[in-house]
Amino acid sequence: MTLPRETLRLLVASVVALPLAAISGAHALSSASLRLAPELAISVFPFNGLAAEKLAYATFANRVKDALTGNAGQAADTPGGAQARPRQEFDGGASGLQAYARSAVPAARAALALEPLLPKAHAILAMSEPDPEQRRQIVALASRLNRRELALQGLVLQQKANEGDYAGTITTLDQILRVHPERQAEFFPLLVDALAQKETKQAFSNLLRDDLPWRDAFLGFAVNEPRTLDNLADIREEISLDNLTFDRRLIVGLVAQGNLEKALAVYNLASGPQKGNSASSWKSDYPPFDWELADTAGLRAQADKSLSNLEFSIEPGNGGVLASRLIPAPGSPFQVRISHEVEPLSQTKDLQFRISCMGQAKPFFEDTFSVGESVFQIRNRPDCPYLTIAIAGRAWTGSSALNGKLGTLKISPK
Repeated sequence: MTLPRETLRLLVASVVALPLAAISGAHALSSASLRLAPELAISVFPFNGLAAEKLAYATFANRVKDALTGNAGQAADTPGGAQARPRQEFDGGASGLQAYARSAVPAARAALALEPLLPKAHAILAMSEPDPEQRRQIVALASRLNRRELALQGLVLQQKANEGDYAGTITTLDQILRVHPERQAEFFPLLVDALAQKETKQAFSNLLRDDLPWRDAFLGFAVNEPRTLDNLADIREEISLDNLTFDRRLIVGLVAQGNLEKALAVYNLASGPQKGNSASSWKSDYPPFDWELADTAGLRAQADKSLSNLEFSIEPGNGGVLASRLIPAPGSPFQVRISHEVEPLSQTKDLQFRISCMGQAKPFFEDTFSVGESVFQIRNRPDCPYLTIAIAGRAWTGSSALNGKLGTLKISPK
């Protein structure tokens, strides 16, 4: 089993080709001063192995840059100009890297003759090797010498990806990200591609059990991708996590996909199992299974410290939903009882209680609040497993602001 071809090309380009092409950044590669620096160092001191390695590195990097930018297809810079060759397409596979690296082999060998442990020189020799087994052995041995060098780690990553070794691929990306956290923007999309496949789920679970330095950043990135949510929900059941933002977004995403079973499983992990339909507090940590509260200019709702009362404020000319949440549908008929204090009392009727089937905008039940305690009788309801209950209000233009406090809802059979 192998990674998709396009994903593999991205892996190679991001981890091997682009780092090699970026001696100090992709754009700086074209700078003549950087290419001249190792030549100058060698001319001053011919036994400088690091300078010789840098020269070999730049030779290979220039070939990669030409392939990436298409410069290899430009006409030769001679009087009259030679006929332009066809534009060269970047080949991120082993054969393509072999061709790019071949021109740098003499310089890499010269550098290793001076200093045998130079990581980039070993990387060039590995990429130039036509025999896959020989290449694998060079990469394995060289990576033991230096686990921080991105070029070598990129070759390890390519080898793991070629072999379909998901666990090895993910572990190698972990090692790279620990040393090079600044490259998260490049590698996170590749990790997401892997995470979206069922076969990688256990490997990610094993890895993300540890509090990795890049774990929370990656989870925040991955949860925005709908195709990862199913796997993320399964992984969340196997790892301990203190990340309210991630859990909240995962729950919302799963509900949006209609995957209520997994959304509720994540909610129970994050919040603890809930008993009954009492809506016995105004907790708003994990909507829509907890309350989603209004917080806009002119329309606000906030639970008090005990979570037993909801304080709200509606400025004149404003209105909308103050609070809403999802509940399992009670048996029919049922009733909802709410105690409340509203100021001014005459505007109590401008508060409204609504019930709809999950995902439906039009409520099948709506009624206004009455002075004192409000009791809403729901005699019949559609056959839907989850209901959205909502409290809305409006302060009309020219009227007073509508302020007040709601007690917890009590839901019970009629």
